[in-house]
Amino acid sequence: MMTTPLERRGRGIATLLLAMALALGLGTGLVATALPSQANTRGISADVTVTFRLAADGDRGRVRVACPEDRSRACRLLQRHADLLRPNPQRQCTTEYGGPERARVRGVVDGRKVDVVIARDNGCGISDWAALVGLLPAL
Repeated sequence: MMTTPLERRGRGIATLLLAMALALGLGTGLVATALPSQANTRGISADVTVTFRLAADGDRGRVRVACPEDRSRACRLLQRHADLLRPNPQRQCTTEYGGPERARVRGVVDGRKVDVVIARDNGCGISDWAALVGLLPAL
C-alpha cells in the first residue's frame, strides 16, 4: 500500500511526540530516584529479635538486629518495610499455602513496640516473607 508524504509526515510527528513523552517520563523518573527522600537519609532506631522456623519439625533460628545507625541490609529492610510490622486488620489476604515457615519479629522499631508473626500460610505472609528476605532467611 502506498503512503502519501502527508501520511508519512503524520507518522513521523506521532513518533517524535511519543519519543519526547517517553524521554520526559524517563527523565522525571531519574530525577525522582536521584533525589533521596527524608526517610532514606535518617537511620532507623531498632532493636529486634527474629525467631524463625523453616519447617514444622526442621531448622530453627534466632537473630538479634540492632540498628542505631547501622547500614546493614536487615536495618534497611526494617526501615523500608516498617508497615509490615504493624497490625492491619483491614488487610485482605489470598487463601494459599506457601509453606510451613514462620517467623516472629519482636522488639522496638523507632520507639514503637513490635510483635508480629509472619507465616507463609496465606498470600500476605508469602509476600511479607519475600519482602523481608535479609531480615528473614531466603527460601
